[in-house]
Amino acid sequence: MQKDTLTGLGFWLLLLFSVSCRNVPVNTQVLTSDAPFSIEAKSRMKAVIQKRTFFNNMPSGSGLEQHNGFFYVIGDDSPFLYTLDKDYNLLDRHALTDTAGFETGRVAKAVKADLEGLTKIEVDGQPCLLMLGSGATPARNQAFVVQMPAAGAAPVVTSYYSLEALYLDLRQNEEVIGDGLLNIEGVAAGAGKLYLLQRAIGSNRNVLITFELQEFIEYLRAGAGASMPAYSLSFFRLPIMGVQEAGFSGAYFYDDKLFFTASIESTTDAVADGTILGSYIGFIPLQQLAADTVATTVAPAGVITRQDGAVYSGKVESLVILESSSRNRRFRILAVTDDDRGNSELLEISLRLQP
Repeated sequence: MQKDTLTGLGFWLLLLFSVSCRNVPVNTQVLTSDAPFSIEAKSRMKAVIQKRTFFNNMPSGSGLEQHNGFFYVIGDDSPFLYTLDKDYNLLDRHALTDTAGFETGRVAKAVKADLEGLTKIEVDGQPCLLMLGSGATPARNQAFVVQMPAAGAAPVVTSYYSLEALYLDLRQNEEVIGDGLLNIEGVAAGAGKLYLLQRAIGSNRNVLITFELQEFIEYLRAGAGASMPAYSLSFFRLPIMGVQEAGFSGAYFYDDKLFFTASIESTTDAVADGTILGSYIGFIPLQQLAADTVATTVAPAGVITRQDGAVYSGKVESLVILESSSRNRRFRILAVTDDDRGNSELLEISLRLQP
């Protein structure tokens, strides 16, 4: 994407700086007012909720994906992968972990896998769903790969992988976590890459962690003792409401962009919940993430509102793009939310990129 294209989008969220590294910290550069790809302050993105579907039997939605006309949902305190039809009717649930702790309708924080990222990948030519834990506690160092059938809604095979060594490597990289905790909240695959979003907690930064997808898959399959896959890092500042900065909460690859959800939560703890002040949808133009040691880019974002213009105060956790029109300036989006009380909502959102 060229500079004039970015200026034409003209949105107000500015990336503080972006750094590419290979498992080691490198020097960073602050984006100044005369740096390339600057954004006009008056520009914006409009995200308006058109429809809401409530679920009290699908707790704490945290990841969302689509495949063959079905939608798949995970919850951060649920042991199941949920399958929905095109009209959002709940069809089935597939156990990923032990369901013994689910009698109350939510797995306890101390033992839950905290699956926060869900994306579609191919393994040996077979469509699969990849799910990652957040890494915030030892119980959350897990990945699951669910093989999908050629037709129909039901998943057929589930494989479990430990992320303990990889997440330890990320925790030891101060560029990733600063003085906080590892908290992977978004996962998306596209164009041969795997993108992980580390959510900012407190004074820490939001981080995009980029792997080569095939290297990541081979690392999972190699098991204990495998060499760490290389990754690059890009650091972001997101919108501020009051004194709180938004943190990444979900990701989806579409049209060479990494769309993301983000929310503002009044907590400095990667485990404890806090009051939600608002949620956002934005995107990162991935073509601007250079392979050299220092690069600058922009990532437009807009606050999610109700049709009356009021800010939606729920926690939007993930999204998929249903369709786009008008040369990719209008999008119909489906997002999933978590109310921190064991319920979920699906939101149909109209997203418009305004000049």
